[in-house]
Amino acid sequence: KARKGYSGVALILANPRVKVLKTIEGFHEKCLDVVEFEKTEENVAAFELFNREGRLVTWALETAVVINAYVPNSGEGLKRLRERIEVWEPAMKAHVECVKKEMKNKPIVWLGDFNVAHEKNDLWGNWTQNESSAGFTPQERRAFSKQLEDLRLTDSFRYKHPTAKDTFTYWSYRAKSRDRNRGWRIDYALVSEEHKEDIRDAFVVSTFTGSDHCPLGVEIDA
Repeated sequence: KARKGYSGVALILANPRVKVLKTIEGFHEKCLDVVEFEKTEENVAAFELFNREGRLVTWALETAVVINAYVPNSGEGLKRLRERIEVWEPAMKAHVECVKKEMKNKPIVWLGDFNVAHEKNDLWGNWTQNESSAGFTPQERRAFSKQLEDLRLTDSFRYKHPTAKDTFTYWSYRAKSRDRNRGWRIDYALVSEEHKEDIRDAFVVSTFTGSDHCPLGVEIDA
């Protein structure tokens, strides 16, 4: 609603036999009550803006909960880094915890553009220089690590391909980055840690063109 055509997400169901039990658009209704950030006017306003930007949709299925989220980019000059780290990250943690509680701890599959290259292998190079760029700051990388730990989630691609290098999901349009494979792996499929053994495969379709991002996928045994 706030930025039409900019930050929306969607979920599409290919198998008509799979039932969607509940859809949640935006943060869970109890999220603001339990989120662990100081409820200043500025923080609440940032939370409400994120919630209006269409960044989050959640489906409760019979066997799992699927979350699609578009994490805010920290922006040029890191102008949105504070709101991302201090508001968005704790809000997403609260959202996942609220959903898990309501859905009686069904497995979580959290997909989307996380706007962070978590490890050095997730970025083509220039690591020191990029530590001051959106998507590779120490703050963003620590926040991603903390979400994995606190919510007990597994990066499905890294779990299945622990030593993979030069596998990316995003390439800037500048300087022919895709032709040179100077990319970033900033899109992920996270799976509940207790179900990581059920991950059959996780993959990136880097040959797909038409966007600065490419698709990724995960196959999980139900």
